[in-house]
Amino acid sequence: MNRRLQWRTAGETALFFLVLLAVGAGLIAQTLVCPVIDRPGENIYCCCVKEAFAAAEESIDLLLSNAQLDEVPLWDELLAAASRGVRVRVLLDESEWSTSITEKNRPTIEFLKVHGIEARFDDPAVTIHAKLVIVDRRVVILGSSNWNHYAFTDQEQANVKVQDDQVGEVFATYFAGCGGGTCHLAGSGSIWAS
Repeated sequence: MNRRLQWRTAGETALFFLVLLAVGAGLIAQTLVCPVIDRPGENIYCCCVKEAFAAAEESIDLLLSNAQLDEVPLWDELLAAASRGVRVRVLLDESEWSTSITEKNRPTIEFLKVHGIEARFDDPAVTIHAKLVIVDRRVVILGSSNWNHYAFTDQEQANVKVQDDQVGEVFATYFAGCGGGTCHLAGSGSIWAS
């Protein structure tokens, strides 16, 4: 493993455990944590994301390793939020080692751009494996669900919804730092215009 990847992995792991520690110690006031577990054929995750999108007032940030247009029941809600004036930004994986990932994500990027959504690929040298939704910098939905037919119909998925201002801010900052070859918590290097 190269040194940059080691540092990134160590930083992400430390961040995750700090958030868990803060939540567990009760340092984060008014935190709502809800497990979102899907079995094949269930769409609890989709209901949870739709609800968050419908309530969005300012922003939706979406970071996914795989997002396809076919048989994904969330695109209409995402577009509806954007039409209400919610700022929507989407970052998908562009893969150096698996061109099929890039080719599966490319139509989604193009579709979103046509609809006025800020949509980009990440650095092809970096593999984004995250599945992360951030709404209004206070609702975070993360876990194993990619946005494709198999994730929503055939596979077991384990996700969690966290509603908390501090946790939301940490992940919003992480999302804003994605680009330029890595995801980080620092404000510099963001590919997103303010």
